[in-house]
Amino acid sequence: MRKLPDGKTLEPPAIQGLVRWDNGLFSYVVHWPSPEGKPAFQAGISSYKISDKDYTETVLFCVVDDGSGKPPIYLPAETKTTPVTREGGRVAFKLPFAPVSLAFEGDKDTGTMEGGVVDLWERVR
Repeated sequence: MRKLPDGKTLEPPAIQGLVRWDNGLFSYVVHWPSPEGKPAFQAGISSYKISDKDYTETVLFCVVDDGSGKPPIYLPAETKTTPVTREGGRVAFKLPFAPVSLAFEGDKDTGTMEGGVVDLWERVR
């Protein structure tokens, strides 16, 4: 589910995504409508390491289509590190290649983007 800055909420099928964190590999695809109603998406695969203090990600593949009609943007292979904070069962960090801060608590993940968009993810078992 995505909460927009104007208070509107997008739920499937308007927004759909899949994220997988598995043995040092982070993969995702997210599809949503642009403000003009055009299809937009982002997909990527990265390797990652997380410790008590740092999250390190290496982009292996990333493509973004913002729905504007311009050609998709491909991120180059690169490695960056951001700090991790831990409070009780909550783990939080900013993704180094996206304007998104993640907070994991139990089976829930909240992604807060610059500009006020909030994505709510829930683990499916």
